[in-house]
Order: sequence, then structure tokens, then C-alpha cells
Amino acid sequence: MSRLTNVLVAAALCATHVLAVCYDPSPAFPPSASKVLAEDKDFWNDLDNIVDHVLVGNRYNTSSFSIEVTTSERTLWSHYHTASALNESIGVREVDGDSRFRIASVTKTFTVLALLHQVDAGKLRLDDSVKEYIEEFQGPHAGTLPWKDITLRSLASQLSGIPRELSLSEVGLEDPAKYGLPMKSRPKDLPQCDTYTPGFPKNITPCTRKDLMDRLASTPPVFAPNQKSTYSNVAFELLGLVLENVTGISYDKLIHQTILDPIGMTNTSTTTPSHTVMAIPALDNWWSNDLGVQLPTGGIYSSSSDLSRYLRYILSHYNSLAGINWFGGVSWSGSESSFYGIPWEIFRTSKILSPISKPTTFITKGGSLPGYYSHIIMLPDYDLGVTILVAGQQALLAELREEVTVPIVRAVDAAIAKDIDKRYSGSYVPHNTTLNTTLSLTASPTTGLTLTTFISNSTDVLTTIFHDLLQDPNRSSLPRSAWRAQLVPTLLYKNQSTLSGGIWRVVPVRNRCAGASDAEDGEVDEMDGEDEDRIREELMKHVHLEEEGRARCQIEKCTKLFKNLGFWRRHVGVRHEAWFERLREEGGSTTRTQRLITPASTTSTSTYTSQLENESNIWTADCMTDVDNVMHVGTPVNEVVFYFDDGGVVKSIELSAFGITLVPQEERKVDVNVNVDVDGVIGPDVGRAPGQGQVVLDRLNE
Repeated sequence: MSRLTNVLVAAALCATHVLAVCYDPSPAFPPSASKVLAEDKDFWNDLDNIVDHVLVGNRYNTSSFSIEVTTSERTLWSHYHTASALNESIGVREVDGDSRFRIASVTKTFTVLALLHQVDAGKLRLDDSVKEYIEEFQGPHAGTLPWKDITLRSLASQLSGIPRELSLSEVGLEDPAKYGLPMKSRPKDLPQCDTYTPGFPKNITPCTRKDLMDRLASTPPVFAPNQKSTYSNVAFELLGLVLENVTGISYDKLIHQTILDPIGMTNTSTTTPSHTVMAIPALDNWWSNDLGVQLPTGGIYSSSSDLSRYLRYILSHYNSLAGINWFGGVSWSGSESSFYGIPWEIFRTSKILSPISKPTTFITKGGSLPGYYSHIIMLPDYDLGVTILVAGQQALLAELREEVTVPIVRAVDAAIAKDIDKRYSGSYVPHNTTLNTTLSLTASPTTGLTLTTFISNSTDVLTTIFHDLLQDPNRSSLPRSAWRAQLVPTLLYKNQSTLSGGIWRVVPVRNRCAGASDAEDGEVDEMDGEDEDRIREELMKHVHLEEEGRARCQIEKCTKLFKNLGFWRRHVGVRHEAWFERLREEGGSTTRTQRLITPASTTSTSTYTSQLENESNIWTADCMTDVDNVMHVGTPVNEVVFYFDDGGVVKSIELSAFGITLVPQEERKVDVNVNVDVDGVIGPDVGRAPGQGQVVLDRLNE
């Protein structure tokens, strides 16, 4: 039987157990492990080259930028670029980490952080109505907006339903009839500021509090409060006024006293810095425009080095501010992958770590003002933060974001898996006991840190208690090969003061699908990234298209077809035994393989793949986190505690519920090695090493 046929047989077996289950708990590894990438000079050199390649040609000759990557402890990498076509009269001559940029709407995160500090100080609550803190909303001239139903949380999370802008909503058409609108005079109550300033854009007058309140008094809501998320700059202008009310000081002083000074952000300000430190592009820009009452929504200036300090603070405190997880999503936005936080713009995708489909979560905030485009990005699963500041052309930001973040995620995920394998994988045994007790761990990018063997006093724990925890009483018992015992970090410690004794939870996790190395014998191994690569290699041999790009696309589609084999068979209308027999007989020639992967009812693999993606097992993507402690006499059975030596390698494992402490097996003499397969059956050792997909039980000759 061919390798490809083996894989397909295994996929068919896997397809018989389709459930709406969570396959990939995230994070799979502790975020602090991202430090392993710090010393990889080759990777950072490659990233420098990737960024430089973006600048090939003269598309961005008027743009300067500053990029930094940091962990919660230190900066890992930076890249600065000075425009070849500089502003000739003003601006910094060479961009570096201290060069200032307008960060525009990234300012909103400072406003919310100041708000959370006031919640911690007991001066306000997030669920208070904004009406309590702004006197204009309490009188007869409050307008038609439902202020009593709009909370501070609503404002901060883009759920207030109030208008987006103070001064941009009135389009001011010179000839309304041209657009089918009646001829009417321009409203007399428009504020004479910002874009409504007479003589704009040559002249710009900043808006005041009175301008804002007068405008809001005559403006209708966009949505009902808390009904639908939509972006509002006005919301953060109001939060700035709330902060000034409860603290009795200006927004400028408050930001300095509570954020900039404590963090040490000496290159950040709410006022315009000297042009000699500013990156000022040689095109229309707002480098020195005073934003007036709109300062809390987009007026701060900063540098990449200062924003790295800011991100380090946030990464260290996001789950300890005002009793909330600051990175939590609040409402969905316009796509299945985008969410609003407070005030974060959260993006979640499984496309980066394909083919394992492990989700990557980006906690971000972007900003833009004429000539300035910024983005701060945090990946809490990896303890990483990225700052991208551009002075120049807007399109450059999107390119830099793509070219920087995607390689970083892939590199750090692989580096973490390798580091975890080095520091955790192996077999562990009691140090001073004659008990027949052994625990084995392996790690990989596809399955995380996995408990592959656990014999406690001669009892196979994986086939008893953990296996039973996974069973659904409404279904038949799942085979041992259908799940794994994955360890998930809690970021809790036995000793919180010294951060020693890192606590992990054992979580029974369904395997996505099965490989096929032993499919002929009915045994199914877990499919890993190498199996995926083999599928692709086989398909490349049999599916030939003229263009290489189209060939790669075709391989992606075929792989998805194989993953959706159960759905495919139903629509092809053949019994799967017959289907496999045809594949074996016909040998996978180009024409015949193409016929097999294209159902008779369609003429396009692309069309059918789209149908599969839209219709096959839709609810299998529904996955809600559900992890609990499994208690035995008040102690979690699924708790594993790690202690490390000075080199960061596991020196002991504590299993509290079982009353034992284990040490690496190499500290004890080993007399016999035996192999345990995925069903827990003991057999001769075939010589494969731990950490390479082969579960090894090292039984001591007591």
C-alpha cells in the first residue's frame, strides 16, 4: 500500500469521530519562552533583508519608519529607515529609536490605561454612565443622544453608538442636486474648527470643549448603545473630559503623572516636540497640528523606543488592571476574525501556522493622521510586542506589518517548541522509591507539550482516569489514538513570590486527524507537520499544472479535500472501500488522480473545494475553552508542577495528587527499555528517541 493511500485510510478512520471539539489549546507553551529567539542572529538578519526588500524601487522614497520588537523584558530587534527624499527644511536628518512620530489613535490606549488606573484608585467604575461625569449631559441641552445608557465601558470599547467624528460627518456638498439631494443651506450650528475651519486646509483651528458639546447636542446616534460596535473618535474625547473631571488636573498632566513618568517614556508627549527630533515627511502632514479637545483620541507623540517600554509595561500588567483582562474581546467587528476590545482591535487567524491551523491572536491598535501611520501589536501567547511607526505613505505600513509579523510568529513558534522539547522532554522516575512509576513527555510544534506515558504504581493513568474524562456518555468510547494528554501552562506558581514551581494543567485534547504509517494494520498515529508535507509531496507528483503558483494553490485545495474525506465520499456516492480500491488499482496517474479528486457532479476542483469549505462540518470550528481542575481529596489530579535547574532544564516534577516527585531518568540506572504504543501496550524498544514522536517507557528493574 502506498504512503498516500495509507494517509487517506487514516484520514477516513479519523473522519468517523467528527465532533465540535477543541483541537489546539492556546497558548500551548508558556509565553516567556519567546526569549529563545533573542540570540538567533541569523533570523534577525533575514528579517532585516525582508524589510529592506520592501523598499526596493522608489515607491516609498518619501517615507521614513521605525520598527521595534520587544518582549516584556527587553527589546529584541529594531530597524530604522530614513526617507531618501527628506523634507528639506525641517525634521530629523536620520531616523533612530528616539525619533518622534505622531501616533494618532494609538493615543486611545493611553486614555484607557489612565481610565483603568482611576478605576483601581476607586474614583470611578467602568459601568458608570458617562452622564455622571459630564455636566453638559445633565441639563436641558444634552441633545438626543441617550447618555444615561452609555457607560464608560461602552465608550472605551466602541459600543456607545455615538457618531465617529466631531467635524467630518457633514460632507458639505457644493451641488447637492448632483447627488439627488435637495438644495439646503449649510447648517448654522457647525463648529468653526478642525475641518470646518474657514479656509481649511490652509487654516485649521483646534476644537474646544464647547465646540464638542454644541455639536453633540444636535447630532443623532448611529446605533443604540451597546447594540453594535462601530468606531468613534468622539468617545475618547469624552473619556478625556471624564478623566479631567475625576482627577481635577489636565489630561496632559494626568498622562505624564500616571503613565509616562512611571514607565520612563521621556520621548513621549502630548505637545508638539521640536522639529529637530521629529520624522517629518516631504508631503502634506499634520506634524504640528494642535488637536485641542481631540487630544485624548489621537494627539500623542512618541518614539519606537518609548513605545517598546510601553508595550513591556502592558505585557507585564494586562491581566492585573482594574480587575479585568485588558486583552479580552468585547464585541465582534466586521469579520469573523476581528474583534473590538477596550480599545484594542483584535485580530485572530489560523493562516500563519498552517497546516496545523493553530490560531494566532494579535492585540493591536492602529492610528493615522495626515502623513503619520502607526501600529502597536502584541502577541501575549508569545510575550511579544511590535511597534511600527511610519512618516510618509500609508501603504507602507500595511506592507511592513505583513512582512514583519508573519515571519516572527512562525520563527518564534518553532523556536519555542524546540526549546520546550530540549528543556522538558524525556522520561521521569521517582528518586528514592521502588514504585513502578514513570512519566514521559514529548514536545512538538503541532501538539505542544504532551504527556505520552504516565504509569503510577503500575497503573496506566492515561488509559484510566484521563481517558475516562474525555468520554461522552452519548457516544461510544473514543480509542486512545484519537486524543492526547496535552499540558497547558497556567502562569501560576507554587511559590508566587519567587515564581518557582510552574503549574501546568493536563488537558485531554482530540487529535485533528491521523497519520498512516501503520494504517494497514488498523493502527493510527497522530498526524504531524511531516505527514502534511508528505501529502503535499505525493500530490505534487500527480497533480501537474503549468504554472507553479497555480500548482501550489491546487495542492492546498487537494489537501483540504483529503481532510474533508467523509464529506467527499458522501457526495461522490461511492463506498469508501471501493474508493480506496480504485486508488490502489489506478496507481495515482495524473489523469486518473485528477478524476478521483474531482467529483462527477462538478467540473472544477476549485469549485468543489469551496463547497467543502462552506458545507463540511461547519460546527467543528465551534470551540469554547472549558478546562477545570479534576480533584482527588481536594488536590488537582491534572496538575503538573515543574522545577528547574540553573540552566532552565526541568530538574523535578511534582504530582501533588499522586503524592510523588519525579526526576529525570538519567539520574537513575536504567536496566531495561521498553516501548509503549499509542494504546499503552508494552512491546520491545525499536530504538526511536524520545521527543521524536515515539513514546518510550523506561521501566526500571527494581
